[in-house]
Amino acid sequence: MPMPGRAVVSQGLNVALTAVFIAWSLANLVVYSLANMVLTITATSRTALTSSDDQSWSQAARKKNEENDARISENWRLSSTVLEEAKGKRKIAGPYIESLLDDETRSITALDVPELIESMRKGSLSAVQVVSAFCKRAAYAHQLNRNLLEIGFHLGLKRARELDAFFSKHNKLIGPLHGIPITLKDQFHIKDMETTMGYIGWIGTFEGNKDTGNEKVFESQIIQDLQSLGAVPIGKVSGH
Repeated sequence: MPMPGRAVVSQGLNVALTAVFIAWSLANLVVYSLANMVLTITATSRTALTSSDDQSWSQAARKKNEENDARISENWRLSSTVLEEAKGKRKIAGPYIESLLDDETRSITALDVPELIESMRKGSLSAVQVVSAFCKRAAYAHQLNRNLLEIGFHLGLKRARELDAFFSKHNKLIGPLHGIPITLKDQFHIKDMETTMGYIGWIGTFEGNKDTGNEKVFESQIIQDLQSLGAVPIGKVSGH
């Protein structure tokens, strides 16, 4: 039986390799097409979902900011002219914000803690005067720089009135931090203030959980300790 020539074997091998290559290419083309279809469908769904989520998240954030800003009293609101002017400033701290404040607010907020305590001990300053001055300064700073996650000026002033009543009745300070306004990082729970830590998903919840009964009621131990010493929380910040 005659053996096939080398040329015939080579030709057959080429045909076989070509067939394998074509089959491999077609298989990859099918896989690639299917993968593209899946990616396209996934991307489209994800885009639709993200767009919807973005809208709901942005609405929640906008509502939260509006509610927070509403806690700034009318007489502490900066004019649109000042707000627009501030955008062109490289630095809003120091001379610029000082120029916006009245003399009494500047003088009170320039005092350090021992000086404030001594002034309240002597009766030359009341807790309401001190807390009002720092709340006003914080209100101005927030409008210029959006630095408060929670505004509690009204709560601080309420507590200041209670401290003044205590001083009037007992002729002494309630503690070593009597009437000293403080802000804390928004990871501590303060009664009648929300705690979000900056997470939009935590708005209206207690640490991300809804309807726990702890919302704006539970208070961190450190807050209770500070208040027992006379400190007055006026707001919460991001801490960064």
